[in-house]
Amino acid sequence: AMPRRLSKSSSFGLLALLPKPCLVCLGLVIFLLGFASESFFNFSDSLGNGTTRPGLADKAEIALRAAAMPPERANVAPARAVAGRLEMAAVVAAVVWTRPQEPDLPRPTACKPKYTSKSSRPGVPCLPDAAKYPFASSTPWRLELGRRVLAAVTPALSEGDCGGFELLGEATWCRRAMRQKVDLGLSYGIRERDLWSEKMSNLFHVPTRLYDCAISPSKSPPIAMTAPNGIGAGGCQGRAEHCYEEQYHSFRVCLGPQPGVVQGRPYETLASHLEGRGPLSVHLKLASEGTEWSVLEELLQNAPDSAKIRTLDVEVHFSEVADAELNDVRLLPEQSRLEKRVRILERLSERLRVTGSTLEMSGEDQRPDILCRSCAEPPIHIQGMSMDKFAVSFVNPKLLEGEPTSSAASAAPQSRSNPQEPEPKPQVDCQYMAGNPQSSRPGKPCLPPAHRWPYESKTKWKTDLGERVLAAVTPAIGDAPCGGFQLFGDQTWCKAAFTTETGILALSYGIEERDMWSEIFSSQFKMPTKLFDCFVPPGGSPPMAGQAPNATGAGGCSERARKERGLSIQQCYETAYWPVRTCLGAKNEVQQSGERRFETLETHLRGRRPLSTHVKMDVEGSEWSVLEQLIASDEDQDKIRTLDMEVHFGWQAGSEVEATKGMDIEGHVTREVRILEGLLKKFWVIGTTLEVFRQGWMPDLDCPTQQCREPGVHTVGGFSLERFDVSFVNKKLVNLDGGPAAAYAFAQPVQGLPMPSVVGAPAGGLDLRAPVPRPAVSCEYMKGNPQSSRPGRPCLPPANVWPYATRTPWRLELGERLLVAVTPAIGEGPCGGFELFGDQSWCRKALPSQSSQPGILGLSYGIEERDMWSETFSNQFKTPTKVFDCFIPLERSPPMSGTAPNATGRGGCEGKAREDRHLSFSHCYETAYWPVRACLGSSSETLEGRTYETLDTHLRGRQPLSTHVKIDVEGSEWSVLERLIASDEDLDKIRTLDMEVHFGFRAGSERRAVEGLDEQGRVQREVKIMEGLLRKFWVTGTTLEVYRMGWTPETDCPKQTCRQPWVHTAGGFSLEQFAISYVNKRLVEFDGK
Repeated sequence: AMPRRLSKSSSFGLLALLPKPCLVCLGLVIFLLGFASESFFNFSDSLGNGTTRPGLADKAEIALRAAAMPPERANVAPARAVAGRLEMAAVVAAVVWTRPQEPDLPRPTACKPKYTSKSSRPGVPCLPDAAKYPFASSTPWRLELGRRVLAAVTPALSEGDCGGFELLGEATWCRRAMRQKVDLGLSYGIRERDLWSEKMSNLFHVPTRLYDCAISPSKSPPIAMTAPNGIGAGGCQGRAEHCYEEQYHSFRVCLGPQPGVVQGRPYETLASHLEGRGPLSVHLKLASEGTEWSVLEELLQNAPDSAKIRTLDVEVHFSEVADAELNDVRLLPEQSRLEKRVRILERLSERLRVTGSTLEMSGEDQRPDILCRSCAEPPIHIQGMSMDKFAVSFVNPKLLEGEPTSSAASAAPQSRSNPQEPEPKPQVDCQYMAGNPQSSRPGKPCLPPAHRWPYESKTKWKTDLGERVLAAVTPAIGDAPCGGFQLFGDQTWCKAAFTTETGILALSYGIEERDMWSEIFSSQFKMPTKLFDCFVPPGGSPPMAGQAPNATGAGGCSERARKERGLSIQQCYETAYWPVRTCLGAKNEVQQSGERRFETLETHLRGRRPLSTHVKMDVEGSEWSVLEQLIASDEDQDKIRTLDMEVHFGWQAGSEVEATKGMDIEGHVTREVRILEGLLKKFWVIGTTLEVFRQGWMPDLDCPTQQCREPGVHTVGGFSLERFDVSFVNKKLVNLDGGPAAAYAFAQPVQGLPMPSVVGAPAGGLDLRAPVPRPAVSCEYMKGNPQSSRPGRPCLPPANVWPYATRTPWRLELGERLLVAVTPAIGEGPCGGFELFGDQSWCRKALPSQSSQPGILGLSYGIEERDMWSETFSNQFKTPTKVFDCFIPLERSPPMSGTAPNATGRGGCEGKAREDRHLSFSHCYETAYWPVRACLGSSSETLEGRTYETLDTHLRGRQPLSTHVKIDVEGSEWSVLERLIASDEDLDKIRTLDMEVHFGFRAGSERRAVEGLDEQGRVQREVKIMEGLLRKFWVTGTTLEVYRMGWTPETDCPKQTCRQPWVHTAGGFSLEQFAISYVNKRLVEFDGK
């Protein structure tokens, strides 16, 4: 009767009727799997019922025992034995049949991939079920969204539909869509290299436009426009580097839901870039890190724009919320936001046809069932595989209906320009400069006009001013007077301007991650350089952080020398450089609550001799007031040998508001043109990037219906002059009558400068005529060390003449106290040797062994884009780390966003392992790290929306000598250190302490602590805190010596006009900012002698 009832209600009765040996064997197999991982049973149960019911494995064991034993041995009635068998059968069935319901797709549990390439693939993706559920939790709606995503992006097209597929990286192209040369390819998100646009250019002969506002041009030849461009069919064959056979043009712009500037980055809309384009005329690639959803939603709402798309390749990020995303989206709850994005993807797959995705490749790489024991549940997933991020390709279905005709001819527009005005024609034919991969070029630029007027308006003053600009920046000087030209990137240099004479200095304003201009001046022209930037975080810029190999000597930055020294940082300076955390401005001031310091060019040129300075400016529209001051001073202009600039017309930068108050846009641009013309009094133009920019301009394709916005300033032929680079040389260095000018009568040598008389010396100040103290013994700089931090007593020779306008005794006295406090007294013997890395000198006895030492932790405060300190502790010393930062935007910092490869295991961050696992991030951690969105403060609180926590909170519960600490918090360290030295217990917990210290910085977090103190009192407090650390720590090294190598007081301040630092040595060397390393005294045996 019982089997009969079961057979009517379910299929379980069939199992009950199986012979006992078969039933036992089946049960044993399931039981052994469950014994290995009981969570398998629990999860299977939870998937079938929506909740987790513990104890299913126990039930299986009981049922197996009941089924296997005869009734007489089990001491139970025969009916109960049958019930035991049925219970076991029910358990087996629950395990076997209560799996999550998958979408109705041909997704077999056992399949073999058709393609083996590491790329996007067409067809139904082969995604076998995980052998066991790998995640720590199971949320039904996340699984359901994953199923919907899989259904939306599973291709239904065959090779026959497409005429074959073309696979490249994250794109699957339908060959039928690529047969005809179309108008344009738009690529958003370029990074270092963009294979998508290269393939479009070299295989399909499609001109392309590249957009990226995040990557530094120094890291991306395509964005820097230094990649070979438009070199013709076959010209890129056999080349491994970036190369474009068809014309490309790049823009420092990101794609966003609305135009504007976010976090200092410009954004433009897709609609503005599709304006005026014809149907089926654009190949589109989106890799915009989270802003793609609003862009796609707008595209779906605009049917005419959707019809313009020929193919679409998009990298989707479901959980990413970009800074540029619309506020109404950012404020949505997570589930609502993810559901909205899934629906956008579903609508897109209804409008276009899916050709392929990277899901199959992602499934092969993820392997969560092997790599995860209890990983966090992804935002969206199917059973055992995250669907949060992948790439998917689409094709317009109209291309599959028949052989479509190119839209270029059918969309030819009627000209909307004024019929009374004839279209501009070139007066003479011109040809582009051949065989030149550089962006800047000498000579008159070839700027052919558009065949028809490309803009919706035609404003006379914009043309008139444009022709004035073109006249001003057209070079009139040839290579003979210059002794030849030197071309590099966006610069054209007159060789006559370069000399081996001493006392020449290069000033570079606007550095970003890398500054090739200063590297060339340092390593090729052997000139010391100063680098100025107050925007780029030092952690994202080795030069600004002082971590780039510095003053390596001739050949020290060659590839061979770099390999011999094991240098991994690309930036390298053979001649000393000096980073200054300051921006160029129209006046000396501190802006944004003390976070950014601005200084004038006049201040930096003060005391320089004639023709002693090379200058580069790339300050994003803030150059005009600076240049206005420069052309008003013949004395300052005479000091500049060469001037390289990126100019921006009509940008209306925030720093220019005061100077342009009350002006309309015409007034703005007129002022800028006048300033540019004013430079011609003292300088010759040598070259510009205008010609190469013109090569990338395609008005007939970009604006076929004359719907494009008219630029703020342009030539009569319509070519925009809003932004370009221009190079100048001082007229005194060249002789247009033939050859370089005769040697200019320089001022007397710097070392022979007499001490000028000083008027108005401060009361109580020292006599500026007094000789500068000389060291008791001579010293030599440490040789062969590319690192910034160095152990031992630093070599700090004094200036030959006093360099400052004042000489305040207390600054000198505090400086000498500070120098004593930070001079290392411990040598290699007690430390067992030193380990030098960047700004740190570590005592080897304090460092963990190669095998992870239990209980040791690294705490790193101030991360920015990348934190080499924590990576080194993770990968070299196998120490887990916590990284803290509340300022850096998460999308700019993989470690802080938690997207850096984490806990990869020994060797997992090495080159081959990274290739095998397809890791694209340079950031990588072999030992686990944890990002914490908090800053270090003197109290636990929330200020201006940012969380601050104290060091003692993070040290609470830690064991003695259990913690390595790094602090780089831009002047906020003093109250933290003051609390630290007041607690012996906390001091004893720290093994090593690495810091960047800032004297007299006036950080906002220090206001309460220094209330009522004058300047002397503030600096005195800071020096006293440094002295207090010596009670428990030995100093192991500082960056003072390498900073001294970069200080050139004789050239910087020959007339004693420089500002006196807050604290300095008796020899005048500034101690305002440097890095220092300590070791706990309990770790080394040293008596201080």
